[in-house]
Amino acid sequence: SKIVLLMTGILITVAAAFVFVSEGSNPQTLGQLPIGNKIAVSVFEGISGRTAGFSTFDYAYARPATDVFISFMMFIGGATASVAGGIKVTTFFVVVLSIYSIVKEKSHVTAFGREIDRPTITRSYAVLIVCLAFSFFCTLALAFTNSHILVRDLAFESVSAFGTVGLSTGATAKLNMIGQLIVTLTMLAGRIGPLLIGLKMVPNQDSASYRHATETVTIG
Repeated sequence: SKIVLLMTGILITVAAAFVFVSEGSNPQTLGQLPIGNKIAVSVFEGISGRTAGFSTFDYAYARPATDVFISFMMFIGGATASVAGGIKVTTFFVVVLSIYSIVKEKSHVTAFGREIDRPTITRSYAVLIVCLAFSFFCTLALAFTNSHILVRDLAFESVSAFGTVGLSTGATAKLNMIGQLIVTLTMLAGRIGPLLIGLKMVPNQDSASYRHATETVTIG
């Protein structure tokens, strides 16, 4: 669809540019490569970081900013109906567009001349919040059971597991048995979790025929 193609192009471009800038002068990753190879590797990492999980350099030697950014990319993931994990690019697109509409005080969320229906927006927020909370608690559990490892590395491993990407800073090999079990369960949840949330929120024919009174809640 248009959304998938647009978001994929944007994410690949942004990710490639970030990796190039962040790691271009790092002698342990891209610093020793010719300029052409730097660009090629940056583009490859920008694609693989959200999907397949292959890497041409060791993320254990990457700069902290790169680890944080790639974690964000892994959390977004690939396209809907693909084998990639994460919350999916369409979910991210709907949430960002919805926030933009709220800031602009628009009553409807539109894209490419079409209005995005309210249930789709609600499901997108639900997927985002639940997946974000799950990744946070996974990182917290790993930090609690494996205090000898940097939290930054644990967060990278947990998001990688949730996004079923497979990238690693090497921290997974240092986890104890409980930590490895947590990562395993996180991979399973990341594979089926977003799908189950989306399916659970699809309206069925037995929906209630009544609605409660509307109330305004002050936010912020």
